[in-house]
Amino acid sequence: MRRLADETPPFAVRTAGLGIFPGPSPVICLLVVRTRQLSRLHDRIRLAADGLGVGVNEYYSNDNWAPHISLAYSDVDRRTLPEAIDELAFEDFGWELMVDNVSLIVEPEGQIGTLEWRVPLAG
Repeated sequence: MRRLADETPPFAVRTAGLGIFPGPSPVICLLVVRTRQLSRLHDRIRLAADGLGVGVNEYYSNDNWAPHISLAYSDVDRRTLPEAIDELAFEDFGWELMVDNVSLIVEPEGQIGTLEWRVPLAG
């Protein structure tokens, strides 16, 4: 990861509004515009991590990956989803953010994630 970070300069991304990943436990998120720079970083991370994981979710394959920022995911159900959307739908989520690091957050099921490591982009 260090080499990847050393070869990748920080870059800006934009959010594109609210999204919902449906299912038994929906995820409410901010959608991030998938740029060439972001896709390239994603491709390089996947290549660097290839073979290290077990049961890698297909949602993260190059064809399926939808960059996003999760806002709510473990406590969303039929009752709370409309309340959350009602609260969020009128906010302005046209943000610009700097991607300036690659981080690994480990989140065992049912627990709050913890930052395992963070590597600044230096390119």
